[in-house]
Amino acid sequence: MIQVFRNVFTLNRRSQKLWNTFNELSKMPYHQPIIKNLKLDKWVYSRLFEKHRNE
Repeated sequence: MIQVFRNVFTLNRRSQKLWNTFNELSKMPYHQPIIKNLKLDKWVYSRLFEKHRNE
């Protein structure tokens, strides 16, 4: 049981770290149109956070 909780917390920390990195990239002018046109912000967010809620 403890291992399961550890895995969940580790996933949450990794997800948050990746999300922060993505946000930094999205501030760069070159990346902004790509992210906006492909709606990557919503996609990345859903992959990082919403997937874990359903498990």
